[in-house]
Amino acid sequence: MLIVNETEASLLSGQPVANIEDARHVGAILHEHGIPTVVITLGAQGSILVNSDPRGQTSIIYQAAEKVTVVDTTAAGDCFVGAFTVALTEGQSPTDALRFATHASAIKVTRFGAQSGLPYRSDL
Repeated sequence: MLIVNETEASLLSGQPVANIEDARHVGAILHEHGIPTVVITLGAQGSILVNSDPRGQTSIIYQAAEKVTVVDTTAAGDCFVGAFTVALTEGQSPTDALRFATHASAIKVTRFGAQSGLPYRSDL
């Protein structure tokens, strides 16, 4: 599994990632290179997940970001990865894990502090 932001996805693929369509394209490229699950976070634009459906076809899932007042983006990516991992560990589907992680990071950016701004499980 690979979880990257748009800048990292661009560096890995050699392709620009400025919007959702770019992320879909780059996610599919990375997936086709053998990464079973690719997640690209796009900040206020949301996130995408690329994997294979049960028939082996490439599946691209988009999750819109919540509209929030951003006060501090420090550790938003770490929050996303942690929440995504928690959701998968709890048995949530990748689609539900993407939604869960996007929600967690939306809460994080409304709070100051890298660690102190992270949401608790009960907040989600």
